[in-house]
Amino acid sequence: MMPRKTVWVVLLMACVLSLSACGRKNKPIAPDDVEPTYPRTYPAPAPEPKLYK
Repeated sequence: MMPRKTVWVVLLMACVLSLSACGRKNKPIAPDDVEPTYPRTYPAPAPEPKLYK
């Protein structure tokens, strides 16, 4: 009887721990080089090549 209870406890803990890893705790942070406005065009336009003089 004891091994069955141990299996259930391990299974329950695995389910609880796998669900606790989902989600994000804070608001998403936009990168510094991008305007955080919507709507955007996708895919993002390619950056202009830099010309060195």
